[in-house]
Amino acid sequence: MRARASFGPEAHAQAANLTCANHIPVQRAAGLMSQMAGLSVSAGWVAGVRPKAAALVAGSEFIDRVKELLKDAPAVHADATRPARRAGCGPCTWPAPRT
Repeated sequence: MRARASFGPEAHAQAANLTCANHIPVQRAAGLMSQMAGLSVSAGWVAGVRPKAAALVAGSEFIDRVKELLKDAPAVHADATRPARRAGCGPCTWPAPRT
């Protein structure tokens, strides 16, 4: 054992999902992991997962595959802004047609 507690790939994936994909702050993500999965992780551990996840993505063919898929997509999500001062309008998605 390398440390007092070692967490497996599922715990790492969940921390990366919370902080990277869902933009949840590391302290809150640590709390969610404790409440929902029963894992007592520190905010520092959660923060350390992000560079590990980035290195795994950079070392894979993931980005190249995403680029290939985007070339063949009928539409690409290009913007998710709220139109200025339009009452009742929530976030809007503006698809960009493939050219």
